[in-house]
Amino acid sequence: MLRSSRLLPFALGAFCAGEVGAWAFAPIGAAFPIAFGLVALAGAASSRHGARVVFLGIAACGLGAVAVARAAEPAPVPTTVSFSGVVDAVVVSRRARGERVSVELSPVFEAASGRGLPRLRLWADGGTRLADTAPGDRVRTALRVRPVRRPGNPGGGDRGRSLPRIGASGGLVDPGAVVVTGRAGGAALRAWNAARARVARRLGAHGAGGALLAALALGERSGLPDDTAEWAARAGVSHLLAVSGLHLGLLSAVVFAAFRWGMRSARLLERIDRRRLALGASVAASACYVAVCGAPVSMQRAFVFLGVLGLASGWRRPVRPIHGLAVAAAAVLAIDPLALFSPGAQLSFVATAALLLSAGRSTPPRNAVASVLEASMVAAAATAPLVAVHFGTCSPLGWLTNVVAVPVTGAVLLPAAFASALLAAFGTGEGMIGLAAAGAGWAMKAGAAAAAWLPFRAGPPVSPPALIVAAGCAVFAVWDRRGPLRLVAALAAGAVLYAAPVADLSPAPPRAVFLDVGWGDAVLVQSAAASVLVDAGGAGRGRRDSGRRVVVPALGALGVDRLDLLIVTHSDSDHAGGVPAVLRAVEVGRLWLPIGASRDPGFQALLRVARERGVPVVETGARRAPFRAADLRVTPLWPRAGHAPPGNASSLTVRIETAGRRILLTGDLGTEGERALLARAGDLAADVLKLGHHGSQTSTDPDFLRRVHPAWAVVSAPRRGRLAFPHPEVLARLAAQQVPWAWTGRDGAVLVDLRTLTLYGWRRPERRRLPTRTQVVGWTNVPSRPEAGSR
Repeated sequence: MLRSSRLLPFALGAFCAGEVGAWAFAPIGAAFPIAFGLVALAGAASSRHGARVVFLGIAACGLGAVAVARAAEPAPVPTTVSFSGVVDAVVVSRRARGERVSVELSPVFEAASGRGLPRLRLWADGGTRLADTAPGDRVRTALRVRPVRRPGNPGGGDRGRSLPRIGASGGLVDPGAVVVTGRAGGAALRAWNAARARVARRLGAHGAGGALLAALALGERSGLPDDTAEWAARAGVSHLLAVSGLHLGLLSAVVFAAFRWGMRSARLLERIDRRRLALGASVAASACYVAVCGAPVSMQRAFVFLGVLGLASGWRRPVRPIHGLAVAAAAVLAIDPLALFSPGAQLSFVATAALLLSAGRSTPPRNAVASVLEASMVAAAATAPLVAVHFGTCSPLGWLTNVVAVPVTGAVLLPAAFASALLAAFGTGEGMIGLAAAGAGWAMKAGAAAAAWLPFRAGPPVSPPALIVAAGCAVFAVWDRRGPLRLVAALAAGAVLYAAPVADLSPAPPRAVFLDVGWGDAVLVQSAAASVLVDAGGAGRGRRDSGRRVVVPALGALGVDRLDLLIVTHSDSDHAGGVPAVLRAVEVGRLWLPIGASRDPGFQALLRVARERGVPVVETGARRAPFRAADLRVTPLWPRAGHAPPGNASSLTVRIETAGRRILLTGDLGTEGERALLARAGDLAADVLKLGHHGSQTSTDPDFLRRVHPAWAVVSAPRRGRLAFPHPEVLARLAAQQVPWAWTGRDGAVLVDLRTLTLYGWRRPERRRLPTRTQVVGWTNVPSRPEAGSR
């Protein structure tokens, strides 16, 4: 029989079980709510306590299922329709071609039918009226809406159905037809956001350290250096760079301790309860911090938790901390049922629950250092399996870094960040801000140095048995009362996830894998004993780093811990942008660049990372020596010395041979370059051809295609975008020569079995085989994208 104090955690667990069930077996039928309602009413009619508990569990389970079914209702896409919603966030990113605006709306309703989406993300070029909106604005506009598309790659997690917080993405039909129908926050909210942006700019002007101060004080991370996320993940301190419940808890503890220590007046203590005043001050400071950071979801749930504990403690009401956490979880799920599937929410609640449960069972540590050490061990062990599942990473000694990093952040960096933000708000104290930024910059350098020697695993998917063993070690670390055994359990959890063997993926080598990196190229060719990577997707201001987020995890999932050769075809960001992340994460034997790369400004950042890592760099092209590694041979075919300035026309074209198969990769080489290649090269026949320039009509010349005569063609291009790639004219050329083709934007990563020359699409159920040349006649293989332009 459950005691009344345990009813809320029980009901919360049943609610979560209902959400998971609806996610696993969706869509649920209309009869499901009726069925659970009848059973719940039958339990409510009973006078027995056990029956009522059953009623509560069934009701909570059913509510969870219905909540997920409604929140995850598919968007009415693809369609063009008039929508209205409230602006949640506006992000303006600067790119080479100008500004791009990303706006999130929530909730969003279709004007005609009233159908809604939980959240919608809009994209538009800078200069539109969308860039003038601010959080809190109510807007109405005509949108072209489509489902959110996530890359499908090895090492990219579950390629099945997911429950994204962003229900759909869309573009403006008419950039000028954006109507602001009202402002929820009015002028005050606009002034507040403008002040936050102004303070963030002043702090960011002091370099990387100032950007860290802005991230801690304001939750503004856009100014952090590009490699920050990489070394923070290796060191296990990523949670310290993004404002969260940890920062809120540290701030509350500092304010509470300061008020308790500072209020020593006997006359004041006769009139005021020092403890209540300190609690009130800490809650008020927490509320201000949440508002300054823009009230992110992670801080909202932490504030609810701290508020419940603060009120109960201030009014002498006995509330166990774990029950306060249950109240916070219930409030978060009531507002956003899909938060259960958010990695951030899972990590936050699991870490907090583990710390609360372990604190209630363990004997008090002898000193503060032992207390911090135990807390770091328990939190790291509890969250390690979740981190491995969601992000494919493991830092087995990251908890050791946190023993130093967490106290330093709470006692030094956070107060310095708040003080600097306050000085920047009043436009004074540049010297003090510079001093604080210098200290923050030194802390970042120390973290990067620690990350360089810490063991780290990125990418390989962890097998279920290893996850189960690691979870068992985490449970032992939470429940055991003895510190030494907790240390052993924490070490065991990290060691199991770090050393777990990589699950074999079919087809086995020799194989070629064309990764789904959106607008960009990344091709891995593996033989039995060697590996070659050609390009690594895009990166840069305003777009994700495909090298870090796609290519590195995929290499791990495919069992590649060393690249014998890394080839960069040219300096365009969609080909070379992700290469620095690969160089930092994987051992590389040699780096090939096209002739003249040393004079190309686009290669300078890449070359700097190569020098830091000690990777030999070779500029190569036509008539240069081929590269051999075991049973793999790479022959450079283009460019020739002095042919053209750096760019598409000088793309490093290579032929890779293994297992008796040939793969021809031309980068973004255009038709003129293809014709020049035809005139100078001999045998160009290949089994697999990657279409030049993502399937643009300016590449894949008919004569060139006839000479190559591939058994397969592969297009590396997104499914939707401003350009209609692959171009219909190129598809017509393929059809005329009966060449079947695969498309990363539709099929996800394309895996080629080089023994049988069979292609598999990662997105297709069970990685179904793609149609062969003899089946291409009856296969609908032409994309339908009337909204896209062409080139």
